Order: sequence, then C-alpha cells, then structure tokens
Amino acid sequence: MQRLEVLFLAVCVGSVLAGPSPLFANTYSVTVSGQANIFGAGHATPPDPGGYGGGVLPPVVPLLQGADVAVYFGSVAGTVCYHVVGCLSNPDGFDPALRNPTDITSYGGISGILHGETAMFLVGVFLSDEEPVGPAPPRLDFSAGALTDNFPELAPALDQTFFIGDGQAQGGPQVFRPPPGATRLFLGFADAASFGNPTAPPGYYGDNSGELIATVTVVTEPRIMVSGQANIFGAGHAVAPAPGGGGGGALPPLVPLPQAAGVFVQVESATGTVCPSASPACYSNPDGGQRGPWLRTDITSCGGLSGIIHGESTMFLAGVFLGDQEPVDPAPPRLDFSAGALTDEFLELSPALNQTFFIGDGRAQGTPQTFRAPPGATRLFLGFADAWSFGDPISPPGYYGDNEGALWVDLLVSVDGAIPVRRTTLGWLKAKYR
Repeated sequence: MQRLEVLFLAVCVGSVLAGPSPLFANTYSVTVSGQANIFGAGHATPPDPGGYGGGVLPPVVPLLQGADVAVYFGSVAGTVCYHVVGCLSNPDGFDPALRNPTDITSYGGISGILHGETAMFLVGVFLSDEEPVGPAPPRLDFSAGALTDNFPELAPALDQTFFIGDGQAQGGPQVFRPPPGATRLFLGFADAASFGNPTAPPGYYGDNSGELIATVTVVTEPRIMVSGQANIFGAGHAVAPAPGGGGGGALPPLVPLPQAAGVFVQVESATGTVCPSASPACYSNPDGGQRGPWLRTDITSCGGLSGIIHGESTMFLAGVFLGDQEPVDPAPPRLDFSAGALTDEFLELSPALNQTFFIGDGRAQGTPQTFRAPPGATRLFLGFADAWSFGDPISPPGYYGDNEGALWVDLLVSVDGAIPVRRTTLGWLKAKYR
C-alpha cells in the first residue's frame, strides 16, 4: 500500500503576506513505489496493455480547491529499480548519457508521455473526481528540443501525464499548476517494454522495485498586491527612499525571472484603486489618475534607479528590471511616456536595467503589451513613482506616507518560444519553505 503522511495541514501565512485572503499550504510526505503505475490513476485496477504486470495503483494527493492553486516539491529522494538488477534511476530518471528515451502511448483516458533523453522518472497527473475515459489529451514531450524537463512552471491539462523528476529546475523548485476541475494529483512512473523504444503501450511494472519519498506542498496563493505606498525607487534597496520628504512608504514587491535569453512579461490582469493621499480622492486605477495636462509626472532619478516622465497621468503602476546587485548611481536616462514621446500605448518595450517604466493595466487599446527583460535581469519590481505634486514642477521621489489603497496584479512571464507561466508572490514563499 502507498503511504501518504500529512506533514503540515492548512498552514495559514496570510499574516506574512499582505492581501485580502490568506495563503494555505498542505504538505504531504508521499511514498511512491517503483511499481506505481501512473496509468492506473483514477481507475480501480492498474492497466497492463503491454504485458508483464500492471504494478500497483499510484498514490494520490488531495488538492485544495479554488483559484490560484499551485503544487511544488520540497524534496524527492530514493532509487527505483526498473528490473531486479537495473537500479539506475533517481527521481529525474536514468543518467542522460545512457540515452534511453521514453515514448509511451496513452491508455485508459490518461495521456502517454515522451522524453528523448531519459526514462523511469517520477511523473504526475491531475484528475477530477471522475474516472478518466478516452480520448486522452495530447502527450507532452519533455525532450531537449521540446518542453524540456527544466521548465520553471507547468500547467498540464486534466488527465495529461507530466514530468516531475526531483521537482527542481536551475532556478529552484518548479511550480505545477492544476487545471480547472482538478481535485487530485497522482504520482507514479511511466513504464513499458524498453520504455517505449520503439513506441509501446504501458506495462512491464511487475519487475520494478525500490521507492521514492516525495515531499509535496499544495498551496493557494494570492495575487501580487502592490500597495499604494509601494515605492518603486526602493527596488533592490534595504530602505524605501524619500529624498523629497513626505515618507518613503514601503519596499515594492518583486517577481523572480527565469534565467534565459528572450524573457518577457505581460500583464494578465491588474485591478484595484490607489489613493494618492489619505482623502476621498481615490481616483487612480492601474493606468493612473484622471488624464490631462494638469496631471503630469516628472520625477527625478534616485539611488541608481531612473526617474520617469508622463505628461498626462500620475500614480500609474510602474516597474523596473534589476539584476542581482543593488542599484547604484548613475541611473540610466529617464523614459518619457507623454503623448509626444513614447506614449503609454506602445505594444512592446525594452527598458534597460534600473530604468523605471510605465506598466499601467498592461494594455494598449485592448492588446496586451510586452515588456522585455534586459540582459542580466533577474528580478522585476512593481510600484509607483510619487513625489510632491508628482513632480510638477520636477521633484525627487517622496510623499508615499499618505497613500492608500492597492492594486492586484497577475503577470505572465515567458521566454521566446516557450509557454507563458503565471508569476505571483510564490517565488518568495518557495524560498521560505525550502
């Protein structure tokens, strides 16, 4: 029988993360037998269309219900033997130098799986409360020329088998997002005659031995909250500055970025209202306050971060890309988003490191805008550019102390040619749980 032990149940960390709803985390220790047949997920009997034994049913992890659920693996350890003498497989599968690919067909409503470089790795599948029935969703390919197994985040469909391995990529824990309707996560292995080399149906579980122990955390996570006091000029610093007086507010939230060429960010949604002072004047949405030449932004650079100019709006959502180092002067040139300059209706923007830029609601006439990370960027910060009268006339940053309200932001982060992934504050939480 498979073992599933609850390590932490319904851990509320809402007091740590600001937001209207708490974050809950359930952590489980799951024993996965080398005979755990992923194609038995949701069925009463593990199937064996390829012969030589169907093994055992895979263990199941219950999922939290609601939006913004994510799964990640704190650790996966152990060794699995694909044959009584073939104990060569760690959680990531065989040594890629062995060049043993996986090409296993779908069965019983559950998709098969492809991997061009290894086999006998830990896999998972998200299911609803219903037993899977055909046709199965498309097979995912984790070969080097396809998805790869080094993705930062993955959002498979219901009944679609996916690679887990040790649950780690170069940037830290990988995030697995359950699809709508998912209530269960099953863990096991995809096995077949020669692992489907050539293509084969599931089977050959009968002679497997060994086991893996996986620590699985299921969380519900809030969207990114950007407080009205989030000082974009505090990005990368220990203290939010206020050279113009009026209070430095709070440090801005950060979003970790994948380390690769061609990274870009888009806004999936941005909602909320920000008040530029403790008064009923809460007129500022993500694109800023009322538009007109009497409301303009002209704020100087500070602490190695560029200021920003906008001839028609104030208190809009802003961002800045940073590397791993704390910003130092000189700052890059200020960008001007006024109607006669860049405008805020661009379709794509490529700011420099430490160069503050307009985000707003991330839309240009209804089309998602693309923000391209510069070389060396590892972090994106979100906040506001504030100053005395918003820098009219030109002023240094400050006057965050009387701001109120917040914006709630969902981002899509991707690499050219890859599947976009959602980013929230989970990057911080992963570091906390490790």
